[in-house]
Amino acid sequence: MQASNPRRENFRGRSTIVFDFAGKRDAKTHGMAEDASKKIAGTLWVDERDRQVARMEAHFTDNFHVGGGLLANVQKGSSFYFDQAPINGEIWLPTAAEGHIEARVLLLKGIRQHVVEHNYDYQRFSVDAEPGKTATVVEPKN
Repeated sequence: MQASNPRRENFRGRSTIVFDFAGKRDAKTHGMAEDASKKIAGTLWVDERDRQVARMEAHFTDNFHVGGGLLANVQKGSSFYFDQAPINGEIWLPTAAEGHIEARVLLLKGIRQHVVEHNYDYQRFSVDAEPGKTATVVEPKN
C-alpha cells in the first residue's frame, strides 16, 4: 500500500491521524488477500492516543478475480467501511461495518449485496473459578 495526504482530524471527539491509501499495482504479492490489496484504495483514521484504527473506508479500484475469474469476480466500485471505538475507556471493539458488493460467481450468477452491521450495548462481566473439592493433580508419565 502507498499512503498519502496525512492530516489530523477530530473524529468522535478524539484526535486522529488520517491518511489516504492505495494499493501498489506493481507490488509482488503472495496469496489472495495480498492480491486484493493491490486493487483497493481508501482512507484510514488512526486514533492518535491509543494507536488503534478508528475507521477505515475502502473500495475496489479495479475488478478482482478469484480463481482467475472462474470462481468469482468482484466488481470495481464494491466498497466497505469499518468502525471501532474504545468501550468503557478500556478496549477497542467494533461498532459498525457496512459493505456494498457487486460480483459475478461461477461466471453465471450476478450478486449485488448491501450488508449493514451495528454493534452496541457492550457490557462488562467477570467470572470467578475455583478448583473442585475433589480435583486431584495427575503427574505426567515420563
